[in-house]
Amino acid sequence: MVKYFVPLFDAQTSFLAIASATWLTEKIQSELKDFGYNVEVRELPSLGDAEAHDDDDGSSGSEHGSEDEGSDDEKMSATGSS
Repeated sequence: MVKYFVPLFDAQTSFLAIASATWLTEKIQSELKDFGYNVEVRELPSLGDAEAHDDDDGSSGSEHGSEDEGSDDEKMSATGSS
């Protein structure tokens, strides 16, 4: 079991994706860097933003943006250092 579970918590062998409140971003980023992760912060659009971009045809926001339309600044993830 150690062979499979320990690498999940090692910055050299794991990948993290976190969704959190914006006020926690700096704290999470700092702590992940302390554990050896390279951190990239991206802000995702809020649900209110998706509703504001609905077309008049009544389609929902979940149908829009199924492709990666966001800029590099719209997502948060951390990867282990190489």
